Parts: sequence; structure tokens; C-alpha cells
Amino acid sequence: MSAPALEWTSASVITWLAQLGIGPDLDLNLPVFSGPYIPETPPLLAVVTTIAGAGEAMDGVSDIPGFQLLVRGLPNQPVTAEYAARRADTLIRFAPFPMDVAGFRLVRAMRTGGAPAVLGGEDDGDSTIVVCNYLTEVIR
Repeated sequence: MSAPALEWTSASVITWLAQLGIGPDLDLNLPVFSGPYIPETPPLLAVVTTIAGAGEAMDGVSDIPGFQLLVRGLPNQPVTAEYAARRADTLIRFAPFPMDVAGFRLVRAMRTGGAPAVLGGEDDGDSTIVVCNYLTEVIR
């Protein structure tokens, strides 16, 4: 007998982030969109894109999918992106695990590497973009 397929999507992550206080009219007040595309507006936003994770654990009972959180700050105000990304990072890493989210049991979340970092390159709106990648362990 095989375990049911896990469908931890960017929408699931956005639901979880809202539970943590990340989203419009919440503790960290910024709109959060599903990636991979970054909307032109509003100027201050976050984008969640699913990425490859670490695979299954516990003989397939749990899965360890990944996601990237991208935060774009206000034009010519790099501190807005850095603050929002670091605040989100703290809320994510120190969430009260385990949690129930969108039909899943979220066991833990961790970075895949270092702290949120500024993404270099041109930005037509003179905005700073900060990214960080995470792994989550979920059970359905």
C-alpha cells in the first residue's frame, strides 16, 4: 500500500505564512503572491515559489519540499526589503511547530543555506530584492 501523494504547493505555503502573520494587513504587512513570476505592482511584495526539496522521509509518510521566499522592497529604500525578509525569516524558523496547515501537518521548516540575502542585478524600479530558500517537512 502506498502513501497518498503530497501536494504542498505555493498556495499551501502562503496559507501557512498568513498563519504566521505574513501577508496583507497582518504583522508583516505585505502582499504575498505565488511565483515564479514577480508582479510589476505593488512595489513592496513577497513571492513564494516552490523549489526542489530533500525528498521523502519516514518511508514516504512525510515529504520535505522546498520553497523560495523573494521579497522586493520599495524603490530606493533597500532597507524595506531587508527588514521584511529578515522578519519573515524569524517568523518562519521560530514558528510553533508542529502546525496544521491546509490539510497537512507541518513538522518543521529550516533554511537550505544562509540568511536572507540581497539578489544582485538590475531592477528597473530601483528596488532591492532579497531571497532565502527553505525546506519544510510535511505529513498528510
